[in-house]
Amino acid sequence: MQDAYNSASDACSDPLIAAQGWRYAVNNLRDMHDERLAMFLPQLTQALKYEHHHSSPLSLLLMERALAAPNIIGIKLYWSLRVE
Repeated sequence: MQDAYNSASDACSDPLIAAQGWRYAVNNLRDMHDERLAMFLPQLTQALKYEHHHSSPLSLLLMERALAAPNIIGIKLYWSLRVE
């Protein structure tokens, strides 16, 4: 997880590299178990604020996982978004 975050945050100065970094980070998040992903929902919700498009890879991943695991991811994602 830390490698994925560092890859994405270090690359933010160049938009093309940043996009590749975020794709790498999202792919690592995709491999996480639901319980582990749920621990990072507050930070991931904060990251959504800085996305340029509503249908970003991160937002699509979070929606897919929320629909697949509503009791573990869905409810926590809803409330994380709601308090923002």
